[in-house]
Amino acid sequence: MPRETVALIKRSGLFPGVDSGPMHLAAASGSPTVVLFSARGLPGKWHPLGNNLMVLRVKAPCWGWMIERSCPHENLCMKSIDVDTVSAAVADALKKDWNVPSSRHI
Repeated sequence: MPRETVALIKRSGLFPGVDSGPMHLAAASGSPTVVLFSARGLPGKWHPLGNNLMVLRVKAPCWGWMIERSCPHENLCMKSIDVDTVSAAVADALKKDWNVPSSRHI
């Protein structure tokens, strides 16, 4: 199914999503990718490979803790990335001339 997933992603023109297997496939295929990351991992540790990336993450009290269980801050980092921020990032990504990765720490 990875081939079919990549084919579908490439036809869409942009992959917005969260840290996941399909997100890594999108990035590896060169598709423009907007991805939301939690604060628990260090920046760059689990980021996808590729240049057509826009990473959205919020610094929260658990920044870089590598939490494996439930978050003591009730996922504040993910809840802090609002719809307007994601919508603006997707709009920017659709207009962008992709050639280097970018990150937004909100």
